[in-house]
Amino acid sequence: MWWSQAQIKKPHLSTQARILHPFFLSFNPVRYAFGSQPAPNGTASTTLFMQIAKHTVVSLHYRLQEDNAQGELVEETFGNEPLVFLYGVGQMIPEFERQLEGKQSGDEFAFGIIAAEAYGEADPEAIVELPMATFMVDGRLATELLQVGRTIPMADQNGHQLMGTVAEVRQESVVIDFNHPMAGQDLFFTGIIESVRAASPDELDHGHVHGPDGHHHH
Repeated sequence: MWWSQAQIKKPHLSTQARILHPFFLSFNPVRYAFGSQPAPNGTASTTLFMQIAKHTVVSLHYRLQEDNAQGELVEETFGNEPLVFLYGVGQMIPEFERQLEGKQSGDEFAFGIIAAEAYGEADPEAIVELPMATFMVDGRLATELLQVGRTIPMADQNGHQLMGTVAEVRQESVVIDFNHPMAGQDLFFTGIIESVRAASPDELDHGHVHGPDGHHHH
């Protein structure tokens, strides 16, 4: 995750939160939540029978639904780029990783994760009122951002990156909800493991998957 509950308490944000400019991101629930990246073309050949374990690079396709297999579809990667991540370094929900441990290329999966083990319950203290001046960018009010339901990249006074959702726009202030968009929601995943390989020394050193040329462009 990009932030934790400890970084979004009201005392830290009520007067000193700021938007990140020009880092205005479109929001995608799962890719934001997981910090994922598309699988690079031409990655190292997979070890077909390698099992998912700490410090392996996992490529998989998934379908995420609310609550259970009959729940509303949130997102899926089938038909698009797979989710690729470095296993065991804290990029993913711990229970998500636990459910995948030991699986290998070609294995299918289906499991639920209760809200408490996913993104937690919604925290009322993570809903804060910020002065309108917080949303001044280059001397002007960024009115294009102040739309109810819009997710805005922000940071607290310590530089911790946060994603906040506009809950209400008032005359002199804006109410921002810093709860994760899926807080309080049970999750249900189905999918298939596409490949598993050993992470390279550089990937382990940097803590993320690199591209086909062995470098990650920040």
